[in-house]
Amino acid sequence: MMSSVNGIAALVITLILASCSDQTHIMGGNLAPPPDSAWSRTFYGADLHFGCALEYTADGGFLITGQNTLYRLWITKLTAEGGTEWTSLPLDNWESGGNDVRQLPEGGYVITGGIGGVGGPNNVLLATVHAYGGLRWMRDFGGYEYDVGYDVELTPSGGFVLAGVTDSEGAGGRDAYVILTGSDGDSIWTHAYGQNYDDEARCIRVVEGGFIVAGRLGLPQYGAIHYSYWLFKLNNAGQVLWSRTYESGLELTCWGLELTADGGYLLAGTNGNMIGYPSGSAFLQFIKTDSLGNQEWITPHAFGAQLIGQHLDACADGGFLATGYVLDSQNFNNLFLMKTDALGVGIWQMVMGGGGDDRGTGVVETSDGSCAVSGFLTPVGAVSNFWVVKMD
Repeated sequence: MMSSVNGIAALVITLILASCSDQTHIMGGNLAPPPDSAWSRTFYGADLHFGCALEYTADGGFLITGQNTLYRLWITKLTAEGGTEWTSLPLDNWESGGNDVRQLPEGGYVITGGIGGVGGPNNVLLATVHAYGGLRWMRDFGGYEYDVGYDVELTPSGGFVLAGVTDSEGAGGRDAYVILTGSDGDSIWTHAYGQNYDDEARCIRVVEGGFIVAGRLGLPQYGAIHYSYWLFKLNNAGQVLWSRTYESGLELTCWGLELTADGGYLLAGTNGNMIGYPSGSAFLQFIKTDSLGNQEWITPHAFGAQLIGQHLDACADGGFLATGYVLDSQNFNNLFLMKTDALGVGIWQMVMGGGGDDRGTGVVETSDGSCAVSGFLTPVGAVSNFWVVKMD
């Protein structure tokens, strides 16, 4: 069921921390007004465990995927104006959910996420669907524990490379999981990376000579497990060429990776419960590295007690879009959206929603220089709805 959300309240966030060197320091600055919304759509019956991933399609429309409240992979295609073209449940007989989607050059889409048995997905899902959502083929990877895919990219040979996590393979605990397949989805190789803690691969990109992977790595420090942002490069056979870690925190997640014009990388993450900061605090961080993973600068952004990032997109002007959610004074989550320049310094910021659990999970730049954001809208006492907003 689809409905429009009118009169979305937008509040410009005026607190920003910024840095353009290795030394993090607080700066002030004036932010531009955020754009208005062109349209907003909600879709009833979302499950917060998966999605809501967003892809900008070649025809100027959008594809969103996630998991509905029946624990089924859910896909909807929208026009440029936000109208529904079609909705599909391509794996209707399986508990499944989508975390990422890419359009295929020949038409159709590839999706990664999870698929499994009673209680939730427990294997990495790779599936392709036709241009109108019908299933082409499906593959799953992993073992008898919890395994899930977070990011998928197309390879130059026409295959796919996936990043995720595995409890079934590796050194113990949860490990980063990378899978390379052919165009038919059959595995060429799978590798687990990490140590004995909850290590993750959240993002992957195809680069010259192999792949660059971003996630987090756990290490024992000060009598507890602390996590660091983790960036590592693989060759085409999945062997580690180099590995770097940055920052440290008790609750740290890397959720964004983009290639930069100078051949380096931009990581985006959320750092929480750092030593020296109030318990429960969390803020967003951008980390820029060179082509070998050496840190060049770090830019943090804070708002209130918690600012949780979820997705990053590179812009044509060299800047970036980021979305997630902020915790307000009433302990409600509100969707957060921001635009930065090439140094990660904020240009504009805004929050949307209010009075429930509202989160941004996907953002894309559009051909008109604007953007669209996807996520969840959850009024108090109600089920979650998939949510897409196109900005002017």
